[in-house]
Amino acid sequence: MSDYGARLAWIFSSADENDRICLETYASIPISQTHN
Repeated sequence: MSDYGARLAWIFSSADENDRICLETYASIPISQTHN
């Protein structure tokens, strides 16, 4: 969980506005599906 949050924090801090649109979709995916 903390690793997932750390990745999102790093991604969002380095993303430009265009990437944020895709990241919002990625972030909406349940953690249970992305975190094995």
